[in-house]
Amino acid sequence: MRTGIGLLVGVVTSAAAVAAVSVVVWLLQPHVPALSLGALYVLAVLPVAIVWGTALATVVSVASMLAFNWFFLPPIHSFH
Repeated sequence: MRTGIGLLVGVVTSAAAVAAVSVVVWLLQPHVPALSLGALYVLAVLPVAIVWGTALATVVSVASMLAFNWFFLPPIHSFH
């Protein structure tokens, strides 16, 4: 795992990637079933895994799952 500024850039990029994919899912949700859109979060995990490695990609994967569950799966805004 990288240290210093590289790690900081990775964390910021990871958060931005999860947010960007969440916006795309939100925009597509009226047109496509929400369960199908969960696969788009791979677009946030894969680049992070390639550039910053497995540890940060694992964090992005968990963050993506939590974001998808919180914002798009019923009951909305709940982890039930």
